[in-house]
Amino acid sequence: MGAALVRAGHRDEAVEVFDRAVELLGHITDPHVRAQLEESAIAGLVAAGRHDRAFEVADGAAAGVLRKPWAALIGALVAIGRHDLAVEPFRSAVDRMEWHDAVKAMSGGRIDPECHDRALASTHHIPEHHLRNEVTAELAAAAAGSGLLDRAVSTARSITEPHARSRALAAVAEALTDAGLPDQATAVLGEAVASGQADGEVHRYGPALAAVTDALVGAGRHDRATALLTGASVTAEGIGAPVQRVEALAVVAGALVRAGRRDQAVTVADRAAALAGDITDFSSYDRAAEAAVRALVGVDLHDRAASTARTVTDPGRRAQAWVVVVRAAVRAGFPGRVARALDGVESALDHAAEADRQQSVPRFRRRDHVAATVVETFAAAGRPGRAVEVAGSVTDPAVRDRTWAAVVTALTGAGLHDQVTKVIGTIEDANLLTRAWLAVAGTRSHDEALRALRSAEAVAGTATEVHDRVDALTAVARALADRGRRDEAARVLGRVAAEVGSITGVHRRARALGTAAEALVRAGDREGAVPLLVSALRTGHWLDALPGLCAVSVGTAADLFVEYDALMRPPPPAPANPVTT
Repeated sequence: MGAALVRAGHRDEAVEVFDRAVELLGHITDPHVRAQLEESAIAGLVAAGRHDRAFEVADGAAAGVLRKPWAALIGALVAIGRHDLAVEPFRSAVDRMEWHDAVKAMSGGRIDPECHDRALASTHHIPEHHLRNEVTAELAAAAAGSGLLDRAVSTARSITEPHARSRALAAVAEALTDAGLPDQATAVLGEAVASGQADGEVHRYGPALAAVTDALVGAGRHDRATALLTGASVTAEGIGAPVQRVEALAVVAGALVRAGRRDQAVTVADRAAALAGDITDFSSYDRAAEAAVRALVGVDLHDRAASTARTVTDPGRRAQAWVVVVRAAVRAGFPGRVARALDGVESALDHAAEADRQQSVPRFRRRDHVAATVVETFAAAGRPGRAVEVAGSVTDPAVRDRTWAAVVTALTGAGLHDQVTKVIGTIEDANLLTRAWLAVAGTRSHDEALRALRSAEAVAGTATEVHDRVDALTAVARALADRGRRDEAARVLGRVAAEVGSITGVHRRARALGTAAEALVRAGDREGAVPLLVSALRTGHWLDALPGLCAVSVGTAADLFVEYDALMRPPPPAPANPVTT
């Protein structure tokens, strides 16, 4: 509610609301709710311009597992661009040992050298080794984002755990790239890659490798880019674990393509595929082969990629590999290759079906899960009819509707509205079907959209659970209101109001009441929203009803808040019995 007052320009009234919320903290025993209210009040006071009051609230709050008041204050100040004001709370957070949350909050803004040095010194008091390294990595990223590049590099280098150190160095390398320092970025990224070699994590730094490569190429430093990638290739070759070695080489191959070194990329991709072929353990081979397929596709070796995908033994991973091949062929505009790759997808479906038949006691329908993976690919490749057939073959109820929803999404994205209408009737789950009709409405012209919304309403009313029914009908009402059909939205919300009281869980009921009230306001019925909000407040969980409270007028919200305050006050003590003699 206070946030709504701020948006409406009523800052003084908002401060009063937040102050009352802080006063009510003492009555709230649920630690989750109390922490949420506390952090919301701090953020709201900052948005209202009362930074001093927000500081007082944070200072008076006791930090705990669920409550990070200083981190909340820092995040709110950073969000409005007041990095200068975030410095002092950052120091307080360090003193209170809210290291991790404070550093993460500050990483979105800027820290000065004193803050950085103070925070770095405080990390030595973190007893747990892994957490200490993680916090230091976050601090290195914050320093890099603040332009403290020398400190960022030294902080990242101080991390003792290889994984955290290489991740931090990669982040610093990207910052150096953004700062127009490709040579320094290259050196730091080289350290990141070398550090990642220790735990086989080189393949995780593809984005940083790509960024630095692009910067070097853009600056005309092709020789430097080549040297960097050659070194990365050598480092990848030195990784002991075969699977991680293949994955790292696949990343290097992709970066070489970006650098225009296609011949060298082909050599590295071919090497990755060869190494994958030497792996004898089926599970490890499948993972490595999938990476090799990505590398081969990246250098346009489509036939070799298809041959590798064909050898993957696990049906699910085989399907994923073929999906990569199909999408690459579609992008390249080769219909023949698309057709052959789709045959590979079909083989993965058959392989999964055979695996299902060999189970003595069926426990996991592999084909159904593979079908859910590939239906969108069929649609994207211009085979919507086959996508529909595959979805229709799914028998597991837990997967079937999700698969149909994927088909609807793919067909809607392709503009195949007629086929969407045919497919949508095959979805049985009322919640998924309602969402599907809402998605269709969002892509149609006015009259067609209204027909889709009326279909969504009809389906929503069939949901078995009352809370599902209420949620679905409320979503339909919101969509109708957004389309300007306020009378129809109010009618649907009348159905919601008649059923929402039957929801058993108080949190869920309060949330449903608040959401329905907000939808009524959208439909132009503020007065109708008030009884729903009164019911929500009487559950004792006003935070769950915030959407509705934020939507009503300032005066109404204030009156409702007073009512909530009265409800939360402890009852007066009963009068003592008079003593008789």
